[in-house]
Amino acid sequence: LGRRSLFDVMAAEADHFIITGSTDAEIAASIEVTEEAIRAAAGYTKFTTDTSRLFRLEADPRHPRAWTDAEIEREFASSLTPEEQVWALSEFSRPFIIDCRTYAFAAPEIRRLAVKFGRSLKLNEQLYDYIRKVKAAGSPSADFDFEPSIDEAETLTTPAELIFYMHWLAARGRPAQLVPPNLGFKKRQAYPSTAAALAGYVAHKMWPELLPRVEAHFGGD
Repeated sequence: LGRRSLFDVMAAEADHFIITGSTDAEIAASIEVTEEAIRAAAGYTKFTTDTSRLFRLEADPRHPRAWTDAEIEREFASSLTPEEQVWALSEFSRPFIIDCRTYAFAAPEIRRLAVKFGRSLKLNEQLYDYIRKVKAAGSPSADFDFEPSIDEAETLTTPAELIFYMHWLAARGRPAQLVPPNLGFKKRQAYPSTAAALAGYVAHKMWPELLPRVEAHFGGD
């Protein structure tokens, strides 16, 4: 470390700010409490948010009563401003090349992902801006690391979803340095060692692809 203090290279994490509520009033109250907590954590250097409870799960094809394309188009038009709609369709129409693989989004998929994640993403933008404001006013350094947590969402995170979520934030000036996807783990629970045990483990989750993949690609182990 040379002449630098240990505290010059350490990170202190405020983990994590969860937005909850089933109504607009409950969500607004949760945001108010969260902003108060952010103000109290102004000296921290890393902030983790969780807005996954605002995901519109019916927009996901894995939902047992998934919305049709026509319903998605209506929700897309009502939940995003005209400017946001044009931006999303344009921004994600180009291919994304990552680790020698190409990911491409067709317009119907862009609409579905925007409907599923839009409210959560826009709230993360709001929280990011509030953190930046609080840091600038009350800390010697306004820099911070941002981690939007989605590992406790009701659906497993696909590569396309992760690209969409992270790129949306970065393209709109709120880049995330870390993100925990949902890979099928439950906190503080051991992962099942057999397919039979896994069947019970996922029984009450909207994870329809997990068990077939373990059976097909990992021999049920």
